[in-house]
Formats: sequence, structure tokens, C-alpha cells
Amino acid sequence: MAPTKAPEKKNQSTTLPHTTNRNPTAQRNQMLQDDIEALPGAVTGLDSAEKYLTSVLLRQADEPLSLLHLAGILFQVTQMAKLIPLAITNAIRAVAFILKQQAASEIADVVAKAAADQLMNSLSTNIVNSVIAAIAPQVASIHTTAESLKGTLAQLKQLHDVIEREKEEEKNDLKTAAKRIEDAVDTLYESIEDCNNSYKLLTLSLEFTQDRLNNLATQLSQTSPFNSSCQSPPIH
Repeated sequence: MAPTKAPEKKNQSTTLPHTTNRNPTAQRNQMLQDDIEALPGAVTGLDSAEKYLTSVLLRQADEPLSLLHLAGILFQVTQMAKLIPLAITNAIRAVAFILKQQAASEIADVVAKAAADQLMNSLSTNIVNSVIAAIAPQVASIHTTAESLKGTLAQLKQLHDVIEREKEEEKNDLKTAAKRIEDAVDTLYESIEDCNNSYKLLTLSLEFTQDRLNNLATQLSQTSPFNSSCQSPPIH
């Protein structure tokens, strides 16, 4: 008779050891990002990442990778295999939704900025046109006044030149007159000097003549036979 197996206990615990229930995600999260990026594999940098996505048909060659495009790639990754754990699928989808929202926010910011710039340019053009239209009459008046002032200044300059020329001529005339007066004074002074010198010479001549006449009168008185009876007085 064949030996029979001992009946299995239905209530026997089949719980695995505690070490088998550890969360592998928690263990991976303990690694630093630099260590994770340095793990060997087909993707080790930006160039290899772009080439890999192209090779698995998740992007076209030379296509820019925007945030919205990356979010779409993550959604496609969740459909690449049916045996992806639910936790990993949810994590990928969560990142994809966040990237999509971020891309939508950036697109909204770009659109809002473009609209604001367009509005600002339109308002600036309208404001400039309004200001030009408002100040155009004043500008025309200022231009007319400036032209009038320009003509007046030209006339004033001509008048100033005439006055300066007349002043220069009068100055030259005064110099000429002063020179003539100075020459006349010099001539008069020389004439006075000549007269003075002539007077001195004449005085000396008269004195000399007087002396001669006195001597002659004395000689005549001494030789005259009537010397005792009548003497001529000396001539002064």
C-alpha cells in the first residue's frame, strides 16, 4: 500500500519573511539623484536620451522637446507594456499631468505677454497720435514764432554790425583828429621855442647895440669942443 501524504494544515501561515515586504521604491528613493543618473544603461545624457526616444518612436528626429511634448511621451510610456506596476504607472501619469499643466501655464503666459505687448503697442500708437494731434497747432505756432524771431535776430545782427562799423569809424576819426591836434601842438610848441630863442637873441643884440651906442656917445662927448658947455646925456 502506497504511503500516504500527511494532510496539510489549512490554517498554516504562509506569510513570507519580513524582508520580502520591503518597499523597493523606498529603497530606490534613498539613492541620490547623481547616483541614479550615473547608473549604466542606454540613456546616460541628453544626446542619448533624444536618440533613444527617437529609436522607440516616441519622438521624431530634430523635433523640439517642449514640456507639452514630454508630457505626451510620458502618457505613451504608460502604454508601452501591460505589466507595468500600477504605482509606477500612477507616478508617471502624475508627472505627465504636472508637466502638461506647467506647459499650459507657460503657453498662457506667452499668449498673455504677446497680447499685452500688442495692446501696449496699439495704445502707444494711439497715445502718440493723440498727442501729436493735440500739440500740432502749438508746434506750428512755435515754428512760426521761431521763424519770426530768426528774422528779427538777423535784423538785429545787421544793426549791430552797422553800429560797430560806425563806432570803429568814429574811433578812427577821433584817432586822426587827436593825431592832428598833437601834430599842431608840437608845431606850435616848436614855433614858441623858436620865438623864445629869437627873443633871447634879439635881447642880446639889443643889449650889445645899447652898449655900443653908449660907448659911441661917450667917445663923442669926449672929443667934442663943446664938451664943457653941453654934454649929451647917455642914451638908454
